[in-house]
Amino acid sequence: MLKYFKLKYIFIFLICIWNPIQLFILKFDGAQRSIGILVILTFLVNIGNTNFMRSGFRTPVIYWGMWVIYAFINTLLIKYNFTIPYYTFFIILIVPFIVIWIITADNFDDRDILFNIIIIGLFIRMILIFLFDSGSMGDVKRLGSSMDSNDIASYALILIVFLYLKYLYEGFDLKILLLLILFPLYVIFTTASRNAFGGFIILLVSHFYIHRSKYIVSNFAIFLFVAVFIIVTLYFVSEKTYLGQRLSSTTEQGSRSDYDLNGTIFEKFGDRGIFYILGFELFKDHPIRGIGLGNFSTYQSHKMMMHSEVMTQLCELGIIGTILFLLFYGWIGKSLLRCRKEIVEDRKITEAYFSGFIIILFMGLSIFQYYNPAFFLLSGAMIAHVIYAKGKNKSKNL
Repeated sequence: MLKYFKLKYIFIFLICIWNPIQLFILKFDGAQRSIGILVILTFLVNIGNTNFMRSGFRTPVIYWGMWVIYAFINTLLIKYNFTIPYYTFFIILIVPFIVIWIITADNFDDRDILFNIIIIGLFIRMILIFLFDSGSMGDVKRLGSSMDSNDIASYALILIVFLYLKYLYEGFDLKILLLLILFPLYVIFTTASRNAFGGFIILLVSHFYIHRSKYIVSNFAIFLFVAVFIIVTLYFVSEKTYLGQRLSSTTEQGSRSDYDLNGTIFEKFGDRGIFYILGFELFKDHPIRGIGLGNFSTYQSHKMMMHSEVMTQLCELGIIGTILFLLFYGWIGKSLLRCRKEIVEDRKITEAYFSGFIIILFMGLSIFQYYNPAFFLLSGAMIAHVIYAKGKNKSKNL
């Protein structure tokens, strides 16, 4: 058990549970000073660790480190519109970067420990939210009155992905997996998050693709089963849940927008479609550096925050921020595809990670993610898998 009590693991665990602990139990330190101190301590304690320091110079870690520095300085120079102090803003930006750095530091030699810490931490997070949040949002029964519903659902979905990865690593069997995902899946339903539910459907379809047969007839039978299962699930969701009501009203929300979205692809984004129209207009006016993080709300009368990671990069950070963003995720996607092709024995695992990669990109279409460590827990695991697989393949070919 002592191996779990390293500072870097404590950091990961606290990141998983911090928001509900701070909001519902501690009820202080909204400025994130404790997390800031923990970031400094984690760095100082590991500064003599060769693997940790080397990890800071790996390509994807450098890309996101550059993104953090650019996003922070660019926003301060253009216009700072957040109500939090500068140092809190910097902590929020740097925590996901430290998460990636820590996870990739040991070449996945400590994968079991990391996965256990992340899974336990995220389960505790879900339980705390479920116990302390009122479970209503306005006039509707939707989990997320004290915390953002989409944020709650994002963590629940990332927990399901990590449970699925542990299952593929033979950490437990399928029956245990199905039992463990029931609670986070229920959380997704109670938040009525269309975004997280869509991500879960992607993972579900990916499961059957990952376990496809070599025989065409078997694959066709699996395809029919999956199609029928998803149709029945969607019918149940649409008829019996508030999530279903939100899903069925998505296009209608797009047509009710102040901007004419009818007949365009943005109509399918519901009330998120307007962000693409307004965001692209701002990008055309400020193409190089954008308007600065958090400043979208100051450019339109509704005072809405940008709800798209894609358009956040484009309109708030311009071409420079978008390039760094694409370099980071481009490296991950390209590396996973290369691993899938070159390392056959790890193909199922790699395909599962690529499914997680698709989920992150999909969710980035309608929520912003740069501040949310949950997505970087998964991104860090993807990078660590690539590094581990490449090292194993290199050793095998020596």
